[in-house]
Amino acid sequence: MLWRRTSFAVDLFRRLFGEYKGRIVVLTALGFLGGFLESIGISMLIPIFSIVVGESMSGAGTLPQIVTNIFAYLANLRPDFVIPLSAWASVWLGRPINSNLIWLLALIPIFFIAKTALMFIFSYISTKIVAAFEFDTRARLFRKALFTAWPHLLKQKIGHLENTLMLDVRMTAKLMQEFASLILDLTAFSMYAVVAVGISWRITSITLAVGFVVFAVSQLFM
Repeated sequence: MLWRRTSFAVDLFRRLFGEYKGRIVVLTALGFLGGFLESIGISMLIPIFSIVVGESMSGAGTLPQIVTNIFAYLANLRPDFVIPLSAWASVWLGRPINSNLIWLLALIPIFFIAKTALMFIFSYISTKIVAAFEFDTRARLFRKALFTAWPHLLKQKIGHLENTLMLDVRMTAKLMQEFASLILDLTAFSMYAVVAVGISWRITSITLAVGFVVFAVSQLFM
């Protein structure tokens, strides 16, 4: 039963939104890239803590080491003005400030700004898809209604065609909008899961298990 319902839903989505699959692939790629940029921005806190406490992050997990290596590469791209800026900050604060720390703090908002720009593009493309789907579907249905045999139309309920064109198409377009939101949520979750597993797969597994139990129990009350 579940397999039949799943295959029916997949076939229905393919027939409804198949012609938009190219743009759906673009949305998926943007979702993954946005999640990646945000997860990297969050992961940059790891080398910040290592610089502040003055300890190496080696042995802290796979992801911290990867982020540290990425930051080591980005440190080579550090602009020249960061060094005098760190010297000025050291004088102002009365303590030495690592120039890498200032460069890293500047990179974090850059990653989040880039992620915000990607999400703007994602919203623009998804809105265009939903609007195009609603317009094209309503035009096709209206065209079919114009070429339908008159005796057949006489047998239909009053307002049925109007209901279909105005309400049903809008609800189907809303389904497409929810599908785009689902893509964004799944891609963001997958990137966050990679970050969490990279830091500690044990804690991630415990958290997911507890979350699943809470979800299952809450369904009983829902």
